[in-house]
Amino acid sequence: RVIKKLSAAVIGGAPRFCGLKGLYCERGKKCYKGPLFYGELKMTQHKISAASSDVTQSWDSKSWVALGVVVAGAAARLLPHLPNATPIGALALFAGAKLSRNGRPDLTSSLLIVFASMFLSDLVIGFNVASPFVYLALAGIVGIGTWVGSKGRAGKIACGALLGSILFFVVSNLGVWLLEPFYPKTLAGLQTCFVAAIPFFRNTILGDLAYSGVLFGTYALLVSAKSPKAVTVN
Repeated sequence: RVIKKLSAAVIGGAPRFCGLKGLYCERGKKCYKGPLFYGELKMTQHKISAASSDVTQSWDSKSWVALGVVVAGAAARLLPHLPNATPIGALALFAGAKLSRNGRPDLTSSLLIVFASMFLSDLVIGFNVASPFVYLALAGIVGIGTWVGSKGRAGKIACGALLGSILFFVVSNLGVWLLEPFYPKTLAGLQTCFVAAIPFFRNTILGDLAYSGVLFGTYALLVSAKSPKAVTVN
């Protein structure tokens, strides 16, 4: 009965039984063999199931560990800290480097997770007029993280953190100059804005380097702990 109904959906109209075992048809239309049709149906169901599995299981265990580190890093933004010495830049760098899907950097998930972490903490800390430029800078740092890569060495990670600090400084302060009313919209006003931000830039560099070491180091320790240990026989 199930095959009969499904055959009707494929062929169109009410199916008729031809008297030959396993054959269903509609008058004047091509017959479909029951076993063949059922096999094709099962194959289609298998393909749909496999596609769903790819969507939900394409992250490997290392990416789930990385996601946990990202969430913990976002929560650390709510802790007391020096101005601009927060983990959010290092978090964006780490997400871009470590979150992957099917062996490739998962840029979409990285951006969504970083933006969500930033937004939720901003709900507590508060937004400012230059927030859109801050989010834009974080998107750029995620891109730098993909350059660092999942197997980036300490030197490359430090270089990525410094590049991220510079990018954040330039983009965020450009937003402050454009959107804050107390800076003249002239070259002199832009220069004044950037000079006033230099003390905060020092804190940004220190925070990005320190938190990058913490995030990447914690991840390495967790992955090492989850990896099977080699057994030696004397």
